[in-house]
Amino acid sequence: MKKFLFIALLTAGTASFALAQTTAAPTTDNQQSAQHVQKTPEQKATDVANHMTKELGLTSDQAAKIHDLALTRAEKMGDWRASGATDKALRQQIMGEFDSGVKSVLTPDQYTKWQADKAARRAKHKRNRPAPAPTPATGK
Repeated sequence: MKKFLFIALLTAGTASFALAQTTAAPTTDNQQSAQHVQKTPEQKATDVANHMTKELGLTSDQAAKIHDLALTRAEKMGDWRASGATDKALRQQIMGEFDSGVKSVLTPDQYTKWQADKAARRAKHKRNRPAPAPTPATGK
């Protein structure tokens, strides 16, 4: 009887540990993207203006102008994505318009700091990207 009780408790304990490990497993990319909530252009613009205000110490006038530029960019990018376009030249044009607008709003010191921050974010993004799949060798 003691052996039976010991085996039953051991089995129940093992099952509970196995269940706990499956529920605490990290999420996959598909699960994360399904949980990702799309922001409105207004929310995106507010996030950009808040981030730049925090990082660069923008005045209220500068923050309002950056918000307007970011809102315009977010709306254009939303339209670009919705159209299913793959034209990278149009995307670069939209980003270039935003950059030139930001340059006209910021002081030279703020603009330099913003460029450095942008380069750091770009480098971090490249480090975190998955490696491209190897291309199969052609047997020529």
